[in-house]
Amino acid sequence: MTQVSLDPDGMSEASQRARETMARIERESAQRDQDRREGRKVGKLSHSLHEKLRSCNPQQLKRVIKLSRQYLKEHKHAPAFRDFPNRRHARVLAHVEHKNMRYCLEVHPCSKANCRKCPHGPYIYSYHRDGQYFPLKYHGSTFTRLPRKVRDAFRPIVAEYKGGIGEKGLDALKEFVNRGGTLIALGEASNLLANKLPLPVKELKHTLTRDQHYAPGTIVNLQVDTSHPMGIGSAENTFGFYINSPFFQMAARH
Repeated sequence: MTQVSLDPDGMSEASQRARETMARIERESAQRDQDRREGRKVGKLSHSLHEKLRSCNPQQLKRVIKLSRQYLKEHKHAPAFRDFPNRRHARVLAHVEHKNMRYCLEVHPCSKANCRKCPHGPYIYSYHRDGQYFPLKYHGSTFTRLPRKVRDAFRPIVAEYKGGIGEKGLDALKEFVNRGGTLIALGEASNLLANKLPLPVKELKHTLTRDQHYAPGTIVNLQVDTSHPMGIGSAENTFGFYINSPFFQMAARH
């Protein structure tokens, strides 16, 4: 009977080399994936695709050129609604195509048990074709910068789905203010008051492009007028959290 002696130090070194090799392979694989994703954004072809094209004969390459022209034409049009999968379990209330984008009006369930507000929304998303992928862009629930065709299609549905205070409710607010009441509006509700009430303010956000103003979530410095009743008890200089709400400029009184 042959006895085999094991060298613990040798096994330890072999295990260490194996772990290092696996770690190196994982790093290289992750780097290749990252390079492929980054290269896709600028139109760079992967090494494997280069090799596959190089292996084609002239007849196959002509076929590739013909297919490429066909696929390029498809990118100029909005993706068909049936093409992109619904990965977020959304219910699509309506969808409209505009140029190479498809806009969808969606409501979404949440993960909370017994949520009385489900489904949430409706929210607006747009999708465009990027090869076999369909990247989305979230537009929220406002129509500020949507194409007219999309606004006209979605507005009646949103109004029916969300409801609102209506003209009677607005008249009640006006009466409340006329009797000396103080009315405070937050976010997009400020636009309603600025548009419907004779307020000496000018809304500025809608006059700016995305390049001029983009603040999806920003901490800003605030200078507070502590002599005003609403500023009593606050510091003159403080901070606030701003997330794409409208902002206004005092208009000249005539």
